Amino acid sequence: TWKLYRDRRGNAPPIAQVEEELKAGLHRRTFRDQAGRATTHVYEVEVEGTGNDELRQNNTGKFLVGVDGLKPLLHVSTLEKSGLAALLSAGKVSIHSVKPEQVPTDLEGLSKYSGILLENVPADALGLARLQAIAAWVRDLGTGLMMTGGRESFGTGGYIRSPIEPILPLSMELRPEHRKLAVSIAVALDRSGSMMAPVAGGKRKMDLANVGTAKVVELLSEHDEVGVFAVDTSAHVVAELSRLRDKASLKDRILRIQSQGGGIFVYEALVACHRMLQKATNGTRHIILFADADDAEHPDKWEQVVRQCRAESITVSVIGLGTEKSKDAQLLKDIATAGGGRCFFTDNAEELPRLFSQEAFAVARSTFVEAKPPVRIEARPGLSRILGQAMKVDRHLGGYNLCTLRQPEANLGVEARDEYKTPIVANWQVGLGRVVCYTGVADDPRYTGDMPQWKDVGEFFSSLARWTMGELSPLPDGMVLTQEVKNGVSSIRLHLDPNRQRESFAGQPRVNIVRQSPGREPVTTTARMRWSGADELLLEVPRDEV
Repeated sequence: TWKLYRDRRGNAPPIAQVEEELKAGLHRRTFRDQAGRATTHVYEVEVEGTGNDELRQNNTGKFLVGVDGLKPLLHVSTLEKSGLAALLSAGKVSIHSVKPEQVPTDLEGLSKYSGILLENVPADALGLARLQAIAAWVRDLGTGLMMTGGRESFGTGGYIRSPIEPILPLSMELRPEHRKLAVSIAVALDRSGSMMAPVAGGKRKMDLANVGTAKVVELLSEHDEVGVFAVDTSAHVVAELSRLRDKASLKDRILRIQSQGGGIFVYEALVACHRMLQKATNGTRHIILFADADDAEHPDKWEQVVRQCRAESITVSVIGLGTEKSKDAQLLKDIATAGGGRCFFTDNAEELPRLFSQEAFAVARSTFVEAKPPVRIEARPGLSRILGQAMKVDRHLGGYNLCTLRQPEANLGVEARDEYKTPIVANWQVGLGRVVCYTGVADDPRYTGDMPQWKDVGEFFSSLARWTMGELSPLPDGMVLTQEVKNGVSSIRLHLDPNRQRESFAGQPRVNIVRQSPGREPVTTTARMRWSGADELLLEVPRDEV
């Protein structure tokens, strides 16, 4: 029995089924299906036999079929009803709206879309696998990313040190003049026995927690203070609280911390950090507690310590290695809530450096600016290169994310006319893809200013979205690309117009080959096509390389 499935989900029935007697050897069968809207369909062929099949693993095959046309833009938002989505739909932009947890984690799922729009979505809500897939999909496969601002976006949303950061036309690293107050941070690191567990790359959990703490040091300025404890049954001073005059020496000490066994005594960690920060001279004082969410022992009178911290304007955040269902997760959440801070959980130790960076960034760098009174924004000459038309922008915003332009590559479209001159709209080509950022807030009356009253607001955002989605065909006239899979080899052919007046290439074109195993980060390699005829170039890729 042959069965053909399209976009198979759960127990969905096949779209075609044929029963016949087969003999050993090669067989070809033709199935017909009708294409709908522009998308990518996943077809799966399954063969069921009646005999004793000792190798059932080779009874299925899967292949992708792209339907020509402009695919929809994947719109991601935590809002139940997005005003931005309504604007885009009214502007005839084809979108598909989902929650962060519904975003595909692989290139196969993302291939159904022309690009992705992240509307004030925190990095944690997407997770590392999705961030890695999106970055590779945009940069190496030539799609688009549009990102809008808010308190859950850009630096304050945890995108610094994430896979998305390098593909953005804006830097979230702030200049010294952006800093309003120096900070003092005490870090308490769990060095209990569970931190000896190995992770990928020949490292241990302790190593990645150390790297995360070193990232905190990197993010801060010489005016800030940092102190570090390694905690098991007691708190051991790794570095006394001091200004960051010699970052290299401090990072070296941090990176040498070793797991010593036992469990982390939470109360001891909090008491030690509290005492250390009582000596701090800076206005902002903060504790970062890192603990195993399954082995946070002896909390004792933690409420009393945290209450004293809050009375002295000291805040507390927690990074827990585990999940929200871990044995001690509720304790860690309670500590962060009582401490006026944040609580993060991850069961992937490789995420620790990013989470430490995110927390330090949130404390030390207030990168979301509430503009009171609203700040004026104006179009710059580069806006017409994004929108494809001249558009006068002279509006006001009540809030935006503080970033700087990556010069000279990035293009500035709209700028805030305040002391920071922050880019409000910026774009660039990154790899084969394209990225545009709007650092204002698209849908929150506290911060949108008078943008909703602007008669051209719909066309403004729709034009940004259309630029993100790109053109219907990325190939110039006189070229056709085909692909055929046969005997385990994918043959990619570029057909050229036999009547062309000149050669289309100075050399042989390169092709990005992006491979992704289930649950793994995409890996990109490049290969050059070769001439296989007077009007044809060819690249053959074995199936195990795709």
